[in-house]
Amino acid sequence: MKRANRWLLYGPLLVAALILAGWRVAWGNGADAIRRALADFSATEAARGVSVSYSPLRARGFPFYLRGAVDAFSVSAGDDAYDCARLYLDALPYQPDRVIFSCGGDQRATLGGEVWTITAPDARASLENDRDRGWIVRAETGAFAAAAGGRELVIESLMINIAPDKEESGAIDVSFRAVEATPPAAAKIDIARIDAALRIFPTDAFNRRRVDVLGLEAVVNDGVLSASGSLGIDSAGVTGQLDAGVEKPVGIVRAIAAAGLLDENDAQAAQAGLAMLAVASGGRIAAPIEFQGNEVRLAGVSLGRIGDPAQP
Repeated sequence: MKRANRWLLYGPLLVAALILAGWRVAWGNGADAIRRALADFSATEAARGVSVSYSPLRARGFPFYLRGAVDAFSVSAGDDAYDCARLYLDALPYQPDRVIFSCGGDQRATLGGEVWTITAPDARASLENDRDRGWIVRAETGAFAAAAGGRELVIESLMINIAPDKEESGAIDVSFRAVEATPPAAAKIDIARIDAALRIFPTDAFNRRRVDVLGLEAVVNDGVLSASGSLGIDSAGVTGQLDAGVEKPVGIVRAIAAAGLLDENDAQAAQAGLAMLAVASGGRIAAPIEFQGNEVRLAGVSLGRIGDPAQP
């Protein structure tokens, strides 16, 4: 066989072998990058007092895709925790700085010692490197449900972004949008939409945490609430003030009463007072929401006490 014919026969095979070998190297580098991203995320959270644990990562899918998997994934801080039976991490071998997370199997959230079972089959989250912030987590889901003790939280869609703040060391920026949410055991609360952007600071030497509400807009029971400001949270409760604007306050007060934060008499008084104020203000109340201890007041009208539900 002539040499030229040999090249025609074996040349494409050699090129394919070289491409496959290069792809195998890229795939292996991508798998290592996923491991590093997960380790870096764990180290960053550990510096904030958050514990992240998981089994060793297993990578599979060569040559068609790159998927990592870890079992018993858990994130915990104090009495709060998130647990996923098996966490999947998907990435492109040539773009390992963007990892997409999804949970397979059971997932639970523990809040204040209460365990919530989560059902979110469409939930996805990505971890991306960012030049200014270091990393950004973006999460979204379609139908979402969380159940505990016969109660259930249902959300039609939810989007969350989490990243370190660019200017305040140790602070975390959180923004989210929830659409068509029904809180647990609160059939009289219709949350059409909540949009919020927060800056959450680590606790200080006095075990006090500062939360800046950069922007908040909620449409609840046809009422519209917008607010911004700064709050302090510690064992004694919540203190601070939000500059707020409220339209159709009666619907919002009804939602607060349905959540058990106001009894019937106080709810009626709040509805009457805020309705009169809205009329006098041309339909929109512009006034501060004040937090003192656990009590909340809007334009001097009590909206109940956080963490101290009214007794039926």
